[in-house]
Amino acid sequence: MPLRIKITPDSTVLDWLQALFAQNQDMRRYEYTPLTQVQGWSEVARGTPLFESLLVFENYPINQALAEHADGLTVDEIGVVDQSNYPLTVSAFPGTELHLEITYAADRFEAETVKRMLEQLQRLLAAFALQPQTRLSELLLLSAVDKRQILLDWNATEADYPQDRFIHQLFEAQVEKTPDAVAVMFEEQALAMPN
Repeated sequence: MPLRIKITPDSTVLDWLQALFAQNQDMRRYEYTPLTQVQGWSEVARGTPLFESLLVFENYPINQALAEHADGLTVDEIGVVDQSNYPLTVSAFPGTELHLEITYAADRFEAETVKRMLEQLQRLLAAFALQPQTRLSELLLLSAVDKRQILLDWNATEADYPQDRFIHQLFEAQVEKTPDAVAVMFEEQALAMPN
């Protein structure tokens, strides 16, 4: 089922998760409804995907089922192969530790981006477990390295330029220096200065 989640920054993690659980339980009465019908009820226009990411929570009690009905049979390793048509799928496997896997469309996401998503998700889930009374607005999504990169490294754009000339004069000087260089680029179109 598509789930629209409202994040209320002043809610605590625990309160927000309880509200999310209640919303999910309420939705269960519609879980066998075709997505085309759900889309008709929604505000999402036909032809527009209802969602482009998927969360799969693998909640099969495999170990318990095997223990009850195995009669001497042991299974050492269990593997699951999931495939979806969605650009991003997060699969969660509960156990003594929560195991997460992300599958993604390589033409939509770079491997480094997905790695960062997993790190951020791990950071949030750890905060959920360790600080359930923290307000959502106080949770840290970015690592110290990411924060430094965004706030300092990417903003290090200061450049020296002559203070005694106007911008059009600087532009003219650059054209004289590199007359064949592209002046402006937009999508697939480029504009070069005429000779």
